[in-house]
Amino acid sequence: MTSTLFACCLFSAADAHAADLTGTPHAAHHAQGRPGAARDSAANAKGSSMETIHVRAAASTSRRQALAHQNDPVSVTTVTEKDLQSHQITNLRQAQKLMPSVTLQVTNPRNTAINIRGLGNFSSTAQDGLENGTAVYIDGVYQTRPGSALYDISDLSGFEVLKGPQATRGGVDNDGGMINITTAAPSFKRQYSITGDYGSYNTGNIRLRATGAIGNSDKVAYSISGFSNNRDGYIKNVTTGRMYQDYHDIGVKGQILANPTDRLSLRLIADYTHMRGSCCVSVPSTMLSHYANGAAIAGTYAQRAAYAGATAIPAHSFRDMLISGPGSQAYDQESYGVSLDLNYRLAHGWKLENIAAWRTWYWYPHNAYTGGTGIIPGIWAQTAGNNQVYEQHATEELRISSPENRPWQVAAGYFTCTRPYLIQSMTPSRHKGRNIMVMDTARPSITPP
Repeated sequence: MTSTLFACCLFSAADAHAADLTGTPHAAHHAQGRPGAARDSAANAKGSSMETIHVRAAASTSRRQALAHQNDPVSVTTVTEKDLQSHQITNLRQAQKLMPSVTLQVTNPRNTAINIRGLGNFSSTAQDGLENGTAVYIDGVYQTRPGSALYDISDLSGFEVLKGPQATRGGVDNDGGMINITTAAPSFKRQYSITGDYGSYNTGNIRLRATGAIGNSDKVAYSISGFSNNRDGYIKNVTTGRMYQDYHDIGVKGQILANPTDRLSLRLIADYTHMRGSCCVSVPSTMLSHYANGAAIAGTYAQRAAYAGATAIPAHSFRDMLISGPGSQAYDQESYGVSLDLNYRLAHGWKLENIAAWRTWYWYPHNAYTGGTGIIPGIWAQTAGNNQVYEQHATEELRISSPENRPWQVAAGYFTCTRPYLIQSMTPSRHKGRNIMVMDTARPSITPP
């Protein structure tokens, strides 16, 4: 269980920027401070029949995102909704190219590390139960496992990278910084969209979204969105015939936005994502049979493959992306949860916000040396040598903050996270046979029959 009390106070010249953003004419401020300005204005009004109308332009979503931290004393990189559309970005890994201080180390979704300015987890090795040096939030909900933020995100609208320790801004303590991922809220205007693309290796992506008011209400709106991403593998195992580096991901998300009063806003979000794929294989670039002095190497790859009864890959394996070996490497990951975001505007512009969430992360790989019994008789088989991780966590954050666009800002609150773990390690099983294959490049480990 993790609990944090936080508080911060910011001082900035925000009033000048507030005038620019709200559209209040600077001339009006100058006129109010000049002696006789009221009499001149009244005289001009009497002598002219023209009516002065001030038009206040609405700031775009991307502009509001870019200026959200304009007056904060913190280094921020912002990826706006316009940036996402221009670069066709749908997830964190794709957005990394627009966030130069962010480094991702990804072997698979479980073995993932996210660093900001080099600070964070030092390795992508699985660190179950350990806090991440870089905190990741999706719609204000803390993601305990960084791998849960790698998939495509429905209704994605922007990224914010806050560099340096950000514990006083809320959420969990961190030393590298935090990444805020935001999604679009439901709209009261009915909208329907569908986008898709197709490419090589049967790469097919499709995204759907529907939003609008529920009935004819002006108080409650909904949105339903989803995606499906698929690609065939391009690395072939000549022994088993399996293709690697494929993926098949699906996700669905539902939201309800309620504004019962002018002061109260409620946003309920429920989502489910399933990732499936095979990965983490390397294609050999060179197969040596002789030392530099011309002496033959004992126990070459071809000899050891023949001893084991495996199919040896041809010399042009690097060109054709071929590997050989009994077994398989694949994974499944499920992530789902629900959150409720409550916002209430207090008197004098103060704001009270509470975010409560419950999430589940389930990781279950499918690694085996034989990929099933009977493929290569007489070899030690590890039919389920995997660490399955099942995690649930509940988070609660209560925050109160002062009005924005003032020379000083104050925020305080409380954050707590409870998360039990269940890690199940599957034990290997041995098939009958007298030959054991050990992948040791130093010396041959197989004795010919």
